[in-house]
Amino acid sequence: MISTFFYRNPRLLIMALVLVVASGVAAFYNSPRLEDPVLSRRVAVVSISYPGADTDRVDSLVTTKIEQAIRSIAEIKTIQSRSRPGVSLIKVELRDSVSNIPEVWSRVRDKIEQAKSDLPAQALSPEIRIAEMKSYAAMVALSAKSGGPADAFTLRRIAIDLQARIDRLAGTETTRIFGDPGEEAVVEVDLDKLASTGLTVGALGQQIEQSQPRFPAGTLKQNQIERPITYGDKFDSLAGLKETLIKPGSGGESVKLSDLANVSIQTEANPINATLIDGQEAIVICAYVRDDYRVDLWSDRLDRLLLGLKKQLPKNVELSVIFSQRPFVALRMQELLSNLLLGMIAVMIVIIVMMDWRSATVIGLALPLTALIVLAGLRILKIPIHQMSITGIVIALGLLIDNAIVMVDECRQRMHSGLPISTAIAQAVHHLAMPLLCSTLTTTLAFLPIAMLPGPPGEFVGTIAVSVILAINASLLLALTIVPALLGMISRKTDQNAEHAKQVTGLSIPLFSKMYQRSISIVCQHPLLGLLVGIGLPVLGFVQTSQLPEQFFPASDRNQIQIEVELPVGTSQEQTRNVITSLNELIRNEPGVRHTNWFMGESAPSFYYNIVPRRQHATYYGQAFIDLEPGMNTPRFVRDLQTKLTQSNRDARILVRQLEQGPPVDAPIEILLKGPDLRVLEQLGSELRKILSETPDVIYTRSDLGEVTTSLELDFDKDKLNAAGLTQSDIASQLYTALEGFKAGTIRHREFEIPVIVRITDAEEMDLDELQGLIIQPTGPRMNARGEIMDSEGPPLSAVSDFQLDADISTITRINGEYTNELKAYITAGKLPAVVLADFRSRLKQSSFKLPLGYTIDFAGETAARNEAVTNLIADAVILISLMVSILVISFRSFRIAFIIASVAGLAVGLGPAALWYFGYPFGFMAILGTMGLMGLAVNDSIVVMAGIRADPDASRGDVAAIVNVVNGCTRHVLSTTFTTIAGFLPLILSGGDFWPPLAITIAGGVGGATLLALYFVPAAYVLMKFRNR
Repeated sequence: MISTFFYRNPRLLIMALVLVVASGVAAFYNSPRLEDPVLSRRVAVVSISYPGADTDRVDSLVTTKIEQAIRSIAEIKTIQSRSRPGVSLIKVELRDSVSNIPEVWSRVRDKIEQAKSDLPAQALSPEIRIAEMKSYAAMVALSAKSGGPADAFTLRRIAIDLQARIDRLAGTETTRIFGDPGEEAVVEVDLDKLASTGLTVGALGQQIEQSQPRFPAGTLKQNQIERPITYGDKFDSLAGLKETLIKPGSGGESVKLSDLANVSIQTEANPINATLIDGQEAIVICAYVRDDYRVDLWSDRLDRLLLGLKKQLPKNVELSVIFSQRPFVALRMQELLSNLLLGMIAVMIVIIVMMDWRSATVIGLALPLTALIVLAGLRILKIPIHQMSITGIVIALGLLIDNAIVMVDECRQRMHSGLPISTAIAQAVHHLAMPLLCSTLTTTLAFLPIAMLPGPPGEFVGTIAVSVILAINASLLLALTIVPALLGMISRKTDQNAEHAKQVTGLSIPLFSKMYQRSISIVCQHPLLGLLVGIGLPVLGFVQTSQLPEQFFPASDRNQIQIEVELPVGTSQEQTRNVITSLNELIRNEPGVRHTNWFMGESAPSFYYNIVPRRQHATYYGQAFIDLEPGMNTPRFVRDLQTKLTQSNRDARILVRQLEQGPPVDAPIEILLKGPDLRVLEQLGSELRKILSETPDVIYTRSDLGEVTTSLELDFDKDKLNAAGLTQSDIASQLYTALEGFKAGTIRHREFEIPVIVRITDAEEMDLDELQGLIIQPTGPRMNARGEIMDSEGPPLSAVSDFQLDADISTITRINGEYTNELKAYITAGKLPAVVLADFRSRLKQSSFKLPLGYTIDFAGETAARNEAVTNLIADAVILISLMVSILVISFRSFRIAFIIASVAGLAVGLGPAALWYFGYPFGFMAILGTMGLMGLAVNDSIVVMAGIRADPDASRGDVAAIVNVVNGCTRHVLSTTFTTIAGFLPLILSGGDFWPPLAITIAGGVGGATLLALYFVPAAYVLMKFRNR
């Protein structure tokens, strides 16, 4: 055996120990470190701008085309589209079972690329943004100092240069700039002057674009020398742009562009996106770090880069790091490593109390050795060090020495019986190999469904199970090899006389020992009583489970919150900025607020791993993350701030939210109404929103169909159009370019390629009267009824059409092609969504609300996400539980004995919820994971007791006295493993918060109850089984 080989060859044993230590230490220092697990990129948003189009046209001409193009991809789980005036947003989510994610996104891109030809000519190219399910590693802000404003162009160029430098840092994955004011060469032409030339904005832009050479001029080959022909700067610069010759549409001599229009470099007119950092306009550069890189090391490099750059900045430019993942990672690692150390100390105290110092020394060495093997295993599996993987080791603390305790105890008993050390080791390993393997496999199978859980929930918590599985299997390996050898080496030079050693069998306190042996004797003589004692507590737990409130994942304990502000669709970016500026002043005056970081026009960058950007091209929207002082009562602060902000502005929808743990969920409560008619869906949604608003703790509701947007509808006079020689397309194209401008190629300016935009002077301030006076130029010669050429200047817009004010639904939503009214409800901070949803369902049932034929209602949100995750968990668990029972049957060669031990696993399911109920925690997803793991852990002691009974000839025949003696002999290591398991969980239980305690309490409480089952229920059930056999 390997254990006796190591015992006889101590040098090889030392080499093995050195190898374990070196591998673990190397893994600890070289593995990537993150705050939270990285979730797969299963969500993408496709955005297509269609300026000037109303909601219906966007839906029918853009959204529908893209949906039809990608619907055939089988790996897509959900296609959720939102069509709004001027923009289509399509969220695509892949199925949880998809593993070849990059390949699927590549096919999605190909399908969208093929569909581009079916989109309207005025629609911009689709932009596909795959959501990164992780936090940015750092965010750096550039802004003007309070002493004076910095030039926007200066800030932008510094930002672009800094982005390039960060891109070159080792470990950088991608970077992105937020709040970029843009830069463009603007050709502004007076409306009257343009009309006098007979040109339209589009025609002028086409001439500018055609004047710019965009094709290579070839290469001159002469005398064996090749000289490429290039263009001079005058063709590709601002000066060259001004010199462009423009030919009037009415004929005549060409004129310089500078004589016809004002040509200058400007920031983008009315940019959709803007950034406000602590009340100051800024540009923010955000960077992701590669998953295989240490965030702390990358952050050190970034600090050095920024320190050097600060010395080169203009005096009126300020550079600051507004977010860094490094302190959060460091804090998380410090907390987890502290828990690990405290757990080790607690476990060691239990071992020293329960066993002699020699045994405690050997078992104590098994703790760090197993932890080091787990770290090495995580590195091999390419799993970073983060809160889940480290917590898996913390959870396994009390478990990873169970095998060592049993092995050491068995070896010590055989040594004290007078056997030689090598013989005692060999016999102990031979006797315990199968029971320990069996208990390890059952525990592995219990945690395996968690490790195999698909989708975001599995990616978030799966590494807990992976760490536990690695730990218990490493524990088994050490218990069968190194632990017995170490014990033998220590025992060589110590007194083997039992008088000088601590009693190694039974309880060491005589009074308690007698009472305990008497209790075992009673339950064995009256097995039905033993069965009743065993099932009492689990039955209570099953009863209480139905009364425990449900939860998916609790709120995070981070000192950050998020705020969303939404104004009516169509609100200008300037108005949104004014509202947010006013709210920002209120927020900054609140005690405990350190920094405010606002992002307008789109979602904030991902500052937390499950913050998924969902908004783009939204001038009416803003999102912020707020840094708070440590130690604040975040739920109370969120509730108070929500009230103050809501009272300060009744026109805006303001939502203050805590950060949540777990996979991303849009809203705590989501209701999906589906049907064929948008108007009916709107009416049904209004009825449900009324019931929702009356439900306690619902602070805010929203509905996609709950808003209308106004538009100006053009009513054409076809006779006048024909008389003027115009078409509706002529008017549409010229209106579009007059209002939105025309992109006329690009020029190079100060090493940057910038677009050339042709637009009417003060187009953004044009009123309806000026728009109606717009001259519509014909695209070709105008002919009258007699075929004669008419005057080339066209009529004003008011001569051929009229405007009508129209109101329509602002947003059309479809989920997998079906019209949907998506209702979202947000609740008071600290309240459980399941409780609020149950109240709403009760109110809905009592109301007069009825669904028409052909319409359906579904519930999404947190509760639906929890139910889906639990269903996936149970789907794998059923198969693995069957394998667990099969292992028990094979190990004990008996269906009945396997049934007894499997009954312990089933009864243990009720023990965890009983502990939750006692400590007042909800039955959340972490508690469910704890219950799954508990099923495997609960049978370990029962397997040891049953193996002892089966190994004793008299006890195996059902002799009560022999069974009592065997159970008494197993009690020390059963209690030792129980106490060490509970001690290992104490740091997580005492750490506070709502995330880890439910998991720890479920397992620790269940293991404690399972000990009673092992010592009372199992022997009673065995006696009853033998009695029935006789």
